[in-house]
Amino acid sequence: MESVKNIKSPREELIAIHKRIYRKNQKKILKTTLVESKEFKRYEKEYLSSCSDYKEVVKLNELYEEVLKKEIIYIGDYHTLNQSQRTLIRLLRDILPRNNKIILAMEVVMAKYQNVLDDYLESKIPDEIFVKRVNYVENWIFDTWPNFRPVFEFAKDNKIKVFGIDHQPRGSHKLKKRDKFFAKQVVKIIHNYPDYKVIVLAGDLHVAPKHVPQEVKKILTKSNCKKSDLIIYQNSGNIYWKLVEKKLEQIADVVRVSDNSY
Repeated sequence: MESVKNIKSPREELIAIHKRIYRKNQKKILKTTLVESKEFKRYEKEYLSSCSDYKEVVKLNELYEEVLKKEIIYIGDYHTLNQSQRTLIRLLRDILPRNNKIILAMEVVMAKYQNVLDDYLESKIPDEIFVKRVNYVENWIFDTWPNFRPVFEFAKDNKIKVFGIDHQPRGSHKLKKRDKFFAKQVVKIIHNYPDYKVIVLAGDLHVAPKHVPQEVKKILTKSNCKKSDLIIYQNSGNIYWKLVEKKLEQIADVVRVSDNSY
């Protein structure tokens, strides 16, 4: 007979299941990256050091107010989790009535396909043609189109400009080059639409302070342009499990990670 002390509570059982799913997903994602690359490990370390812990639990309202104050918003995207993309939609729904000058800059579409993206947003071509012309399936390992389609639909319905900022080739040894390319595209948008708030949706690792945000600042500094920014992470396992330890994972909607990140 199993000893009483070995019997897990329903909460403990649920957490154990959650951890198994989390580890399974992490392994699945890691298989798609060149984890043996020194550059990838260094890149990942920089990301982890930026969001390994949090300062305090805050209300969702505080986050939305900060988003309204800042000019560039970096949102870390967990590509395979549809709640990640829905977070962006919920945020847009809240802030649009108060500021409709918003532009989305998205990793999910390569910059060279901007004309195709424009046609899609203007409903000149259907989903299947858009997906085919931007080589969506070939460029993304996971089947993420069902996750991102609602974002594009929301942009269509609300007349939000969307720009693709990615480029090939992929691979961990190209991470810094991709960051620099992302940054150039973001800065181009900022210069062309100076009065707009730019929301950048890219993989969580890309939005760490030393990655895309730093590259954007470097370019802006050269042109004597200064923009306030905010980082929103969505895939910090370290922070989540710390909340679990304190039994706060069902209570905390948002945590403040640093002065300009959540």
